[in-house]
Amino acid sequence: MATPDSPVACFELVKIPIRPSSRFAQQSGLWHINTGTDVDTYPTSTLRNMHFLGQPPPGASPDIPSWDEFRFSPVGLYYLRSRLMGSLEPSVFQRFLPNFEAAEAAWFAAGLASSPSDIPADEFYPELHEVRRNTPKTGGTDIRKALRQRLRSLTFDCAALLDRAFGSTTLVIHIPGTTRPRSLLREDYIKAETYFPAHLLREDERIPRAIFDIVQKYIRDVGIPTIARYQFCASRYWPLSQDCLMPPPFPRQSIRPPAKPVNSSNFEYNGQVIKPPIVILDEDDNREKERLKEELKNVRKLLEEANRALAESQRREEDLLSQIVRLTSLASETQPVAPTARRFAGPGSALSQPPVSSGSTAARSPSRRNHATGSTPSSTMDGASNRSGMQAGTDTGSQYRNFIRSNLLDSKYPQIERIRTNVPVYLWRVDLQELGISQNIVDNLIPLMGRRSRDS
Repeated sequence: MATPDSPVACFELVKIPIRPSSRFAQQSGLWHINTGTDVDTYPTSTLRNMHFLGQPPPGASPDIPSWDEFRFSPVGLYYLRSRLMGSLEPSVFQRFLPNFEAAEAAWFAAGLASSPSDIPADEFYPELHEVRRNTPKTGGTDIRKALRQRLRSLTFDCAALLDRAFGSTTLVIHIPGTTRPRSLLREDYIKAETYFPAHLLREDERIPRAIFDIVQKYIRDVGIPTIARYQFCASRYWPLSQDCLMPPPFPRQSIRPPAKPVNSSNFEYNGQVIKPPIVILDEDDNREKERLKEELKNVRKLLEEANRALAESQRREEDLLSQIVRLTSLASETQPVAPTARRFAGPGSALSQPPVSSGSTAARSPSRRNHATGSTPSSTMDGASNRSGMQAGTDTGSQYRNFIRSNLLDSKYPQIERIRTNVPVYLWRVDLQELGISQNIVDNLIPLMGRRSRDS
């Protein structure tokens, strides 16, 4: 038994460098014990009385409670470190063996999720090769299975601690890369091990269905590619077992499989092949089908009648528009154009000119040909000139009419024709823009108006 003055069982107190991202570690200050012979030493019996852990967190008691009373919190972690640093009881490790095994696995897991994960599509991570190299060929499968089970349990336990300590909800779905030998790459040959808080499955009847659907989709869209990738990579390094019969698929389950162990938050979901629903038509369905066909026939008949009425309305619209254009042209022959300064002055000229009548407008407009006085043409959307006795060019008239119709200018056609036949060319742009026609349309309309006037 060591005494305060005993020279044996001495330790060096070495402070572990703490990563800046670990806020709790920065606040508490972690310590580690290394054995050594050439450092300052302290008898083991004095470790309990040393304040090497730094300032205790708020709420910590000077008297360290027993191992069974530790809880996850800054105080609980402080107590755990105090016990680990100061306890020399040989029975502690065996008593809390699962805890120490989880801590061992966590040591190697720390930081892996945030580390780079770039590997070729036909390769495993180095950790898999390391595990296989350090397990024997005989019985190695069982050892690796137990090790995987330990890591899976640690992952589920960490998720449970995360949810219980902070009121969150976490779903963990784990699908092993290996399957039973000669299993088909199909959903019902795959099993998913999951963690989900069991109390939520009991409290809300919608949640079991939601989790079931999520897990089944994960098996189908992620599990099958995972197993296929494992088998492809494994074939490069070792032969896959094919000397056995094909196993049967896993049985179908309800949307809420039993927990394993009972009353826990661990569940195993068997994959299920989603089959398309089979629809069987009965007499009621046939009657409904006939009713829908008859309704469709009536709707099509109404559409045909509406199209005929629309065509007749369009023809009537063109007739009315032609009459309006003719009357507008007749009125412009007998009524003088209102005198405006804009019409008296040429481009860039500040001089005023005497008022002119509609009869003299034709003489000064370069956009019109000389016609007999009083015989101003009356144009329509069909390009007919009823008063001039001259027929418009077919191609030019068609382009002109189509452009007006395609740009929805039918309502402005009488004003456009009045501008074309009674306004000088250099004022067309201004007058057209005053009608509210956009600049882009005006740029394309003016050349068509000019060709239409030359062919008239």
